[in-house]
Amino acid sequence: MKSELLILFWSFIFCVLLMIRVVPKSKMKEAQIVFIFAQALAWIYEYVLVAMGYIEFPFREFPKASEMSFSLYYLIYPSIAVFFIFSYPPKGKKVKIIFHYLLFSFVAVGYSVVIEKFSELVKFKNGWKWYIVLLFVLFINIVIKLFYSWLFFASRKCRKMQRNLHRLAAVCFTLNFIQCFYR
Repeated sequence: MKSELLILFWSFIFCVLLMIRVVPKSKMKEAQIVFIFAQALAWIYEYVLVAMGYIEFPFREFPKASEMSFSLYYLIYPSIAVFFIFSYPPKGKKVKIIFHYLLFSFVAVGYSVVIEKFSELVKFKNGWKWYIVLLFVLFINIVIKLFYSWLFFASRKCRKMQRNLHRLAAVCFTLNFIQCFYR
């Protein structure tokens, strides 16, 4: 139990410090929206895997509230998604872009494999392997990039809808934050 807390603590500190370093202040709103969208995708992904019995979390921060891990899928993996977006090559060759997708997918999967092997934070079951996780993470990264491109680089006709989506995301984040304290 002590090693799991240390892993989560240092992972959290590392993600926060890297967020401060990677995300410019002028892009903070974009980073928050990407973070929340990545949380939503990670939650759906995690929920389906837990429900189907492919993954379990022997050590959880809130064991009575959920069978899912809070820190991994609500803090760490969404942070990796933010790093993915803000280090995306602006106008690179296709090989560079493919390498970027693969690099960040392997980072997320590598983290999962390491914590699965050396801690009780996550356990893969029923034949669930790292290369299957890699495909899902790669797909999630593609969806996050498409969402980010659509939301922040759309035509002028979409600007009003984008402003409303930004407001909706802020309200959802606030409600989600408040809900955490009333469970």
